[in-house]
Amino acid sequence: MEESITQNIYSIKSIIKCDLMKKKTTVILLILTLSIYALNINVQKTAEENNYRPTSLELTPHDRISITSDSDFLVFPGSGTAENPYVIEGYNITTGDEGIYIRGTTKYFIIRNCYVDAREYGIYIDDVADGTATVINNTCNNNNYYGISLSSTVRATVANNTFTNCGLRIAEDTIDAYLSYTVSNNWVNGKKLGLYINLDSTIIAEPVYGQLILVNCTNATVRDQILNSASTGLFLYSCTSSVIINNTCNNNNWSGIWLWDSCNSTVANNTCSNNNRGCIYLDYSGSSTVANNTCSNNNNDVIYLSYSGNSTVANNTCNNNNDYGICLYVSSCSTVANNTFTNCGLRIAEDTIDAYLSYTVSNNWVNGKKLGLYINLDSTIIAEPVYGQLILVNCTNVTVRDQILNNATVGLSLDRCTSSVIINNTCSNNNHGGILFWFSGSSTIVNNTCSNNNYRGISLEFSGSSTVTNNTCSNNNGEGIRLLHSNFCVLSYNLLQENEGYGVSLGQISWGIIEYNLLILQENDEYGVYLLYNSDNLIHHNTFVDNNLGGFSQAFDEGSNNLWYDTETSEGNYWSDWSGTGSYSIAGFAGSEDLYPLDEPAEYSTDENPLIFMFTLLILVVPLLLTRIISKKVKKK
Repeated sequence: MEESITQNIYSIKSIIKCDLMKKKTTVILLILTLSIYALNINVQKTAEENNYRPTSLELTPHDRISITSDSDFLVFPGSGTAENPYVIEGYNITTGDEGIYIRGTTKYFIIRNCYVDAREYGIYIDDVADGTATVINNTCNNNNYYGISLSSTVRATVANNTFTNCGLRIAEDTIDAYLSYTVSNNWVNGKKLGLYINLDSTIIAEPVYGQLILVNCTNATVRDQILNSASTGLFLYSCTSSVIINNTCNNNNWSGIWLWDSCNSTVANNTCSNNNRGCIYLDYSGSSTVANNTCSNNNNDVIYLSYSGNSTVANNTCNNNNDYGICLYVSSCSTVANNTFTNCGLRIAEDTIDAYLSYTVSNNWVNGKKLGLYINLDSTIIAEPVYGQLILVNCTNVTVRDQILNNATVGLSLDRCTSSVIINNTCSNNNHGGILFWFSGSSTIVNNTCSNNNYRGISLEFSGSSTVTNNTCSNNNGEGIRLLHSNFCVLSYNLLQENEGYGVSLGQISWGIIEYNLLILQENDEYGVYLLYNSDNLIHHNTFVDNNLGGFSQAFDEGSNNLWYDTETSEGNYWSDWSGTGSYSIAGFAGSEDLYPLDEPAEYSTDENPLIFMFTLLILVVPLLLTRIISKKVKKK
C-alpha cells in the first residue's frame, strides 16, 4: 500500500513540474490520494478489531446451547432477519455432547467469538434455511468428532475460526451446495484449513495445511502433507483420479484419509496412526488402489472399503489396530494381497457366495502366520497350526482343530457353512471375538478356549441346531457365549468365568437347552444367563456363582415359557445367593422362577473329559463356598 501511495505522490509531483496550469487539479488529486490512504488505514483497523479473539477467561461461561426451532433463538439478541440476525456471542462452552447445536431453523443467525470445548461436536448445524448461518471468529478445542460440522446448510459462511485438535466438516449432497459456501481464513493447529473445489491437474505439495478438503477435483495430487490432530485429516468428495501419496495423518479424531464417491484413486505410502475412527476410508470409491501404507494403533476399521469394488489393497502394514486391520464391505472383484497384520486382521462381508468368489486374496500374514480364506471346501480337515486367522465361507463338513488363532480380528469366522466341527482351538485376545458363526448351523463347537477377546468369546448368529460344549470362555469384554436367532441349540459343560458381559446371552432363541454350565462372574455386574425375547428354552443344572453382584438375581428372563428346572428330575440350578428355602426368583418381566434350586453345585462329567470339570469345581467353586461359609460365621459372632 505504501509503495502505491509513493508512486501516486511521485506522479503528482511530475504533473506539477510539467504543467503549472494544472496546479489546482493536482492539489485536488493529492488530497484525494491522502484521503484514500487514511480510509484504508481505518478499514484495516476495523478488520483487526473484528478479528480480535477473546480468551476463554474473558468469555461468559454457558451451558450447552440447543436450538431446534426458531423460537429457541428468542433468548439471544437480534430479530432473525438478514439485516438483524440473532447473535450467539461471547460464550465459553465446555461440555459433553455438542457445544452449540442448531437444527431445523429458518432464521438468520451468527455464532461468533465463542470458545467451545465439547466432547463430541463443538458447533453442529444441520438442515437450516439457505444462507442463514454465519460462523465466524470462534475457537474450537479438543472436540472428539468435529470442531464445526455443517450439513444441509447451503450458502453458509465459515470464517476466521481456530481449531485445536479438531477440524471442519461440511457434508452436502451436490457440488453446487459445496460451491455455495464461503470458507476463508480458518486455521487448524496453527496451519491453514484448505478447501478446494473444481481443481484440475493440480499438485498440492507445500506442507502448510492442518486439514484439507477437496471437492469435485480431477487428477489432483496431495503429497507430503502433515495432517495431524484434526477431525479428518484429508477428505475428498466426488473427486476422480486422485493421488494421495507420502502424507502423514495421525491422531485425528475421525479418520486419517477419507474418500467419498472418489473413484480411480491411488492412496499410497501414507502413514496413518492413532486415528480414532480408522485410518483410510473409501466409500463408493471403486477401481482404486490402496498400497504400501502403514496403519498403526488406530481405533475401528483401519483400511475400510465400502461399496468400492474392483479395487486393490496390497502391501500395507497394519499394526495394533483395535478392530479390523482391513475390512471390505460389499466391494467385490477386489484384490487383497501381500498385507501384513499384527494384532489385527481381515474382514470381508458380502451378501452372496459369488461375491466372495470374485475376490483375490493371497499371501497375507497375521502375526507372522498365514491368513487362511477358504470358500466351498467340502469334507476337509484343517489341522496344521500354521494360521494366524481363518475365514471359512460356504464350507460343508469341515473340521478345524488344534489352531492357535490369537491377537487377530476374529480368530475363526464361518459364514454360511454347514455341519462344521470346531475342536481344540485357542482363540484369545482377538479384537472382535474368538469364534464367530454367521448363518452356519448344524455345527459342533467343543473343547475350545476363547479368553480375553473384545466383544465375546463364542458367538452364533442365525446358526441353529448347533452344540456348544466343554469350552472355556473367560475374561472376555463382552459375553462368554452369545446366541442370536439360533434355535435348537445346546450349551453344556462350558466354563464361563469373569466375562465383563453376560456369561450366556440369548436373543430371540427358542427350544434351546442350557445345562451343566459353570458360570462364575466374580466382581462383575452382569447376569450369568440373559434371555431376551426367547421362548421355550430349558435351563437346568447350571452353577451360578456371584453373578450380578448387588442385584437380587443372577439371571434375567424377558421371554416366555422358559423353564429354569428339569421337569423330569425336578432339579433346577445352583445359585450361590439362594437363601436355602423356597424357589429362586429370576429377574425380568417374565416373572420366571427356579422352583427347585440345588443345594450344591451340579455334578460335572462329560464323555470327553470328566476330570476337567471336577478339577474346575475344586479349584474355583469350593474356595468360594468356603469363603461364604466363613463370612456367615463371622457375621453371626
